[in-house]
Amino acid sequence: MKRILAFVTAAVLCCSLAACGGEDSSAAYLGYTFEITVPEGFTKGEEIPEGIEQYWQAADGSNITVVTMEDDGSLASEIPGDQMQQVMEESYVSQLGEDAKMSDFTFEHTEVDSCPAYRMSFVLTVSGVTIRQYSMGINGDKAYTITCTDMTGGDWTEAFETMLESGIKAVPVS
Repeated sequence: MKRILAFVTAAVLCCSLAACGGEDSSAAYLGYTFEITVPEGFTKGEEIPEGIEQYWQAADGSNITVVTMEDDGSLASEIPGDQMQQVMEESYVSQLGEDAKMSDFTFEHTEVDSCPAYRMSFVLTVSGVTIRQYSMGINGDKAYTITCTDMTGGDWTEAFETMLESGIKAVPVS
């Protein structure tokens, strides 16, 4: 289980790195940072994994992470969903072996308060453990990747979907 959790953390970073591209850095959305409303049942993590800026954890091991990267304001908003799926599948298999199976992959281009973003979700099964993961990458003053990992296989689905739909707000950088 610790091996799976460690790799999920590494995959969050992979998502963040895969999100970088090259777009005009004078875009208006570069003047925003983001506030996140975390669902009830999550507390700030005492030990924040390396490479993660913010971390919340539930008693069952489910977690929410935020990775921010200095960037020129670009993000995976231009990457095709099938390409992102391939990158994620290859990453999981290379780290966890052929036993890692990804299913129910979704990917869409979207916006958060007029800032370009992508939203992705999938189910990962490894050694009989089912993990559901939701990620959102957003352009702002930095490149933000918010990842929700449901270690229960689905108990947090509604809370995570609500958070990604309406619990992230753009805030002008002061």
